[in-house]
Amino acid sequence: MSYEELGAYLKSPFLKDQEFAMACAAHPDIKVVRAVAMDASTHPDMLEKLAAHDDLNVVENVAGNPSTPSHVLMGLLGHPSYTVQVALAWNPGADDELLKRLALFQNLRVVAGVVRNPNATPALLTELAKHKDPDIRKLVDIYERKKSKPLPKFVPRSKRGS
Repeated sequence: MSYEELGAYLKSPFLKDQEFAMACAAHPDIKVVRAVAMDASTHPDMLEKLAAHDDLNVVENVAGNPSTPSHVLMGLLGHPSYTVQVALAWNPGADDELLKRLALFQNLRVVAGVVRNPNATPALLTELAKHKDPDIRKLVDIYERKKSKPLPKFVPRSKRGS
């Protein structure tokens, strides 16, 4: 199956077929594996397996996938790459507990992702409005004033043409 054929298949409702998903996850073309890790219809068990993948872009895509189970997202908190942590912070499926933990990170890109996350609670944003970094405080203020306008979405490195 070519990459183009896979792209068409991923947009169809057939990805629920676990045999096909398993074959895609083990595909020799890393672009195929990255696409499976990014697709919101990928089965949570498959995403759990892909979270341990050797390719950083695959792990980033799993971290940013709203279908990834919360226990898998929590397991990625300790990943050594800040790009995985940023993907976690931007993940629209991240729960309050994960966002609270990410808000404590030293990396300001991670904390900024938490501010922009649609699941960030008013209580968490209130806490972040008191952040020691003025840029984070300013971002919270901007976010609060522009809640009605959507902020830019996280684009995984694999979609940026790395």
